[in-house]
Amino acid sequence: MKNKLPAIRKSNVLFVRDLMEVSIHGPLVESFIIEAIRYYCEKNLAAPEPEDSNTMVINPRIWWNIAKEINDKLIERYEKKGDD
Repeated sequence: MKNKLPAIRKSNVLFVRDLMEVSIHGPLVESFIIEAIRYYCEKNLAAPEPEDSNTMVINPRIWWNIAKEINDKLIERYEKKGDD
């Protein structure tokens, strides 16, 4: 019987990179993934900033603030108007 090494699981960063770079749809997949991220951020930010809660696995205020941070970065990158 051969010894088999356990499969090494990709990190989330590598997984997302592969989603962005390896697709039968070519570079259009990048726009799809960015749009999905934007949509999810906007969905979270549609509600007012929640209060802190230590009774949940992920604090809803921190989750909301992550959505805000990413959304701000998306706006800066894709919607910035100016001298660029």
